[in-house]
Amino acid sequence: MKKSAIIASTVALTLLLGAQSVQAKSFKDISSKHWAKEQINFLVDREIIKGCSTDMFCDDKSISRAEAATMIMRYFGWNATGQENPGYPDLSESHWAYNDMVTLVELDIFKPEGKYEPNKPLTRGEMAQILVKTFELNSIKASTFKDVTREDKAFKEIQILASNGISSGYSDGTFRPDANVTRAEFAVFMSRAMNEAFKLEDKGIDAEGTIYDLRLNGQYIRLDQPLVLRSGWYAPIELFERLGYAVQELTSRSFTLTSVAGATIQLEDGSDTIWIGDTSAKVNEPVIFVNGQPYIKAHEVLQALEQKLTFYPNDFLIAVEAPTITNATIVKDAPQVAVASVHGKLPYWNWTKQDEDYMSLVQQGKKKVSEQKIREELNELMKEYKSVLSEGKEIRDITYYSTFTTGKLDVISRALEARYMHLYEPKAYEYPAMNKSSDTSLNSPYHRSIYTVQDYNYSDLIEQDTKLQQTIATMSDLPVEALKGLKVFSLPFTITEDDGVTVNHYAGLASGTHRAYVVNGGIGTFLHEFGHNWDHKFGDHSQYLAIRDRSNYVPATNDWSNRVGENFAEDFASLYYPDSYYHKGLFGSMNKEQAAELQSFVDDNTVFSDSSLSFVALNGMDVVPDVIVTTDGSLNVTGRDMHNPTISVEGISNAYSDMESFNGDGSFTHRYQLNEKGVYLVNVLGIQTIVIYQ
Repeated sequence: MKKSAIIASTVALTLLLGAQSVQAKSFKDISSKHWAKEQINFLVDREIIKGCSTDMFCDDKSISRAEAATMIMRYFGWNATGQENPGYPDLSESHWAYNDMVTLVELDIFKPEGKYEPNKPLTRGEMAQILVKTFELNSIKASTFKDVTREDKAFKEIQILASNGISSGYSDGTFRPDANVTRAEFAVFMSRAMNEAFKLEDKGIDAEGTIYDLRLNGQYIRLDQPLVLRSGWYAPIELFERLGYAVQELTSRSFTLTSVAGATIQLEDGSDTIWIGDTSAKVNEPVIFVNGQPYIKAHEVLQALEQKLTFYPNDFLIAVEAPTITNATIVKDAPQVAVASVHGKLPYWNWTKQDEDYMSLVQQGKKKVSEQKIREELNELMKEYKSVLSEGKEIRDITYYSTFTTGKLDVISRALEARYMHLYEPKAYEYPAMNKSSDTSLNSPYHRSIYTVQDYNYSDLIEQDTKLQQTIATMSDLPVEALKGLKVFSLPFTITEDDGVTVNHYAGLASGTHRAYVVNGGIGTFLHEFGHNWDHKFGDHSQYLAIRDRSNYVPATNDWSNRVGENFAEDFASLYYPDSYYHKGLFGSMNKEQAAELQSFVDDNTVFSDSSLSFVALNGMDVVPDVIVTTDGSLNVTGRDMHNPTISVEGISNAYSDMESFNGDGSFTHRYQLNEKGVYLVNVLGIQTIVIYQ
C-alpha cells in the first residue's frame, strides 16, 4: 500500500474517532493537572499509545526508536507482517517491533544510517523528521532556533514542524535537536500533528513564507528580520544594508538607498514606480510595512540592479547573486540601436525603456534639455531610421525585415513621435504605446503591441527568423513573385487590439497587398497572412465559397473564425503547409477535392508583373511625418499638427506638382504628383526625408 493511501485512510479514521467521546485509561503518574494529559488521553483513546505498565504511563521516560515506529504504524492502522530486513545487522525478526520499524524504512519515514539501534532513545531532531514525513507536512516559513544550523540533518524538518504549530522550542530560543524525546513530549507533538485543536497559536508574521537565511555572493548569513512572501519576496532594509547600500529615510513612507558608488534607488509607499538613478521601473507595491517596519519588494528591485534573487524552498534559503547573463552580455550579443547622441548603443528593448524614462524627465522639467537639442535628436533618429530600413533582406522580389530590424524600427519610431509630441502637442504628451506608429504601424489607433522579447531569448528569435527566411526562399510553389514589393515584418511582440470594450491578440496581420506582419517569425502565420495579401490582389470570395460548397454563406457574426477572408487564409496556408498547419476557421479542413480545386483557383488567378505593388520610400512616422511614394508617382505627406506645416519638395526641376492640400482636425495631408523618376528631398517641419521614385 502506498504511503499517501495509508495517510488518506488514516486521516478519515482520525476525524471519525475525533467526534466520539471516549474515557481515557487512568494512569497514576498522570494527574488531572498534568501538562500533557489531554494529548496523552487523545492518543490512548485511539489506541496509538499505551502505558509502560497496567497503571503507569512513564511520562518522563525517553521514547525509543522502536516505540515511536509502533506508534506511527498504529496511527496508519496497518498491521504489517513478513517484512524483509532492509540490511540492518542489529534488527532481528524476533523483535516485537520488527515489522513496524522495517515498514517505516520502506516508506522512507525513518531510515537510520548503519545500525538501527531500536532501543536507542529518539532525539527531538529525529522526531521532527518522522512527524514531517508521516503527516506530509510542508511549509516555507522558517524559524531561528539558536542551536539549529544548516548543517543539522533535521534542519528542514525542524523549520516545518515549528511553522505548523507542532513545536515552538524552548523559552531560551533553542530547539535542542540532539536531546531525547520523552513519552509525554512525543504524545503532545503527535497529537498536534493529528488534531488542529492541539496546535500552537501562530504568533509569527502574516505571510505565505518567511526566510532568514541568505547566501550573498557565496557566503551564508542570517538576517535579524526575515524576508517575507506576500505576492513576491519583500526584504527588510537590513538586506540592502548587507548589499552595501546606505539607507536614508526621507519621510515615514519614502526611502532613498545609496550605494558606495553613488547609485541611488528611490522608493515610495503607495507608488508603483521606483527610480534607479534616471531609470524608472514599474513595481507593484514596492514598499510595504510589516509589524511597523518598512519592507522592500526585493525580487524586482534587485532585478533592476542586475542582482538575481533565487528561492530554494527545500533549503529554506534565498540566494542573492549576480545573474549569469548581465546587461553587458546583452549589449555585446543583442541587436542594438546605435543613436549615440541620445543614449548610445543598447539592445533595442533596453534603449526604448531608457528613452521613455529620459523623455518623462524632460517632459516633467526634471531634466533640462533645450528644444534645439530635441530637434537635433529628431534628425539623428530619422537618419538612424533610414539606416535600419536598409537592413531589410530581399528574398524573391519581396523585402523581409527580421524580428530585430522590425524591433529597431519600432523603437526609433516611438522615440520620434515622443519628441514630436513634446515639441508640438505637449498637453497631449504620452510616450507612444508599443508599435503605435512607424513603418511597422498597424494603421489603426486601437492597435497596440506587447513586447515578448526578454533580455535573454534573442537567440530563439534568430532561429525563427532564419527558418522563415529559408521557407520563403525555398517554397518554390508559393507565388511570392506575384506580390512583388511586398514587405514582410517579423514582429518581436504580440499584436494587441483594444477598442475599449474587448482586447484581442493576434499573431499576424496583412495590410492590403503590400505589407504582412508576422509575430516571432511564425511560418504558419506568414502563410496565413500571405494568403490575405494574395486575396486582396487576386481573390474572388464568390468563387472561393463555391469551392468550399458554401455559395450562400453569410457569417452569423463578425467573429474571427466566421469571416470568409480568415477561412480563405487558413485554407491558403493549408495548401502550402499541409502536414503542419491546423485549420482554425469555421469551415474546417478541406477534403482532397476541395484542396485540388482551390490550388487550381490560385494558380489560374495569379498574375506575375514587373511592377511593384507597394510604396518605394517612407520615413516611418505618422506625425513627423509619413512620406509615401506609390508606384504611380503619387507623393503623400501626412501627419498631425494644429497648424498648416511648411512643406517643401526639392528635386528635378518642374518634375512635381502640388495636387491637393488638406488641413484641419489636428491633421494634414499633402499630395504631390512626381512626373519624373529620380531622387527628391522632402522637408517637413525641419525634418528631411529622402524619397526615391524609381
